[in-house]
Amino acid sequence: TRRPDGENQKNIKSTAEYESLCGRYVGFGPIVDIFQKKNKLYAKFKGPAALLIPEGDGVFKPVLRILFLDIDVARFTEYESIRFRFGKNRRGDKFVYMEARVGESTFSIPLHYYQKGNTPKTYGRYYGTWVLSENDTYPNILKLYLPTDRLVFFEKDGWPMIKINTWMGEGVLVLVPLSENLARIAGSGEIVSLNDDTVSYIGLSFKKVR
Repeated sequence: TRRPDGENQKNIKSTAEYESLCGRYVGFGPIVDIFQKKNKLYAKFKGPAALLIPEGDGVFKPVLRILFLDIDVARFTEYESIRFRFGKNRRGDKFVYMEARVGESTFSIPLHYYQKGNTPKTYGRYYGTWVLSENDTYPNILKLYLPTDRLVFFEKDGWPMIKINTWMGEGVLVLVPLSENLARIAGSGEIVSLNDDTVSYIGLSFKKVR
């Protein structure tokens, strides 16, 4: 849970500052969209969007506002508290940390801010289902990281994505196009090599299902 070297935060009070926090934040699987509505900040993860209540030092408490009642999002989980913490590193890269506390333990998941880029039109030929080549040996250590033999490429709201199966169930990865044949996995940085008949990812080759 150590913060990146040089991370800085400030007390975010003005709603005018909310606009600079808005956008898509991505990890290896989690995707959170931060947006502003009627001078209030919201986070959309799964289910209804949560209203973010500022607590100072770049920290916000997510609640579900039902009529005039605010219900702490943590009440719907096994955690005692859940917070969103905004910050930057020395290079100025923006992050939001999803922090959850249970007992004396705190879990912190860093999500990187990404802007929607221009997806090459040729990416359309990659959309579909890809399966692991039968000739490829699947090392057990990789199964711990990517416990699936199937990747589904698709596009949603202008974002190219990969649907995968993980230990936590179905997950989605965001692709950052680098060229017509290369992309990076947002939030983790692995490079994906894309060709008409083969997709290479973490040393594995996937063939497209015809």
